[in-house]
Amino acid sequence: MSGATLINMLAELDDQLWSRVSPDLYRSTLDRGVVLHERQGATPSQQAWLRRTFGGLWAEEVATGYAWFATDWDGNELGFAAYDCRLDFPWLRKWRDEPGVGIFGPMGVAESERKRGLGSLLCLLALQSLKNQRCTRALIGAVGPEAFYERVCGARRVEAFSRAQMLGVGLRHMLQSVATGKWRNR
Repeated sequence: MSGATLINMLAELDDQLWSRVSPDLYRSTLDRGVVLHERQGATPSQQAWLRRTFGGLWAEEVATGYAWFATDWDGNELGFAAYDCRLDFPWLRKWRDEPGVGIFGPMGVAESERKRGLGSLLCLLALQSLKNQRCTRALIGAVGPEAFYERVCGARRVEAFSRAQMLGVGLRHMLQSVATGKWRNR
């Protein structure tokens, strides 16, 4: 996420979805001993890893949706890509009820696995899961690495918000509610 701006991107979930990566990406990732699995929510150990590795509200966010997780053969977490998460962030509201639009994210990869293709694969697996739910586009909200999403899935910027505009009183209230266990998603 850039300093003063929150960026939303949109990816088309069409027949070109997998065309931007090597056809060997899936097989070469598995050959490295990476285990991939999709699940609803996140286990307590996955949530602890998300908090420890990425911080913020990612553990809580992933717990509300679905995610692809990557582990090594010993079960150590390597990365994840979530979709259809249900925390009510202001920058997502406009898109929640938009026909054919699925919500992607958050996504993260352990530092040791970066630049090895795992993030690309997890991203595409989550986007494919949205496509399998009959979504035709995916909103990637509050994007960090804009160039990554442009390269991997052809996403394009559709909105930019000032961070002050989006992280005002409403988010502070939500964070307090989550911290005290009083958060109820709308």
